Amino acid sequence: MYDSGIRVQELIQLRLFNLSLSEKTLLTVTRKGNKVRTLPLSSKTAELLRRYIEQDSEITSERFLFINRSGKPLTRAGIGYILTKYFNLLKETFDGHLPGKISPHTLRHSKATHLLYEGVNLIYIRDFLGHSSVVTTEIYASTNPEFLRKAFETADDLINPSTYYRPEKKMELIEFLKQIRK
Repeated sequence: MYDSGIRVQELIQLRLFNLSLSEKTLLTVTRKGNKVRTLPLSSKTAELLRRYIEQDSEITSERFLFINRSGKPLTRAGIGYILTKYFNLLKETFDGHLPGKISPHTLRHSKATHLLYEGVNLIYIRDFLGHSSVVTTEIYASTNPEFLRKAFETADDLINPSTYYRPEKKMELIEFLKQIRK
């Protein structure tokens, strides 16, 4: 879920035919409003999916990819249960140094935040997440004060003291400003 930024509803609707496990691994999902989007998957996730599929001798291209013990498609609650179960085990390992709880959306949110932190353009993140408006995606930009600090540092690097205004350049500046007004 983290790798693809997929919504939990998109995940539980996946079928084998939605995957292209070739060299450039892709995942095609039907998102809100029955619109289709194609997502890249890392080679590590692709390998995990290959192993998962190889273990299931009864899987067909039409069957849901993720099923429960009864052979029925996993539900949103089922995904939440599995995620919480393993998150709680992880919390025990780290002596409670992890946040209180987790949800499928936490993984999606984390992926978006990490992409933004790595400098990926908000428009690309919007498309990756399947948001119809960048306004929705901007939520991820406003949640972390570290982004603001990083932006200020980047802006500070752009300032070159040798390009500051100098009194001897006053007339050149006035002429330049007059040209702009025309």
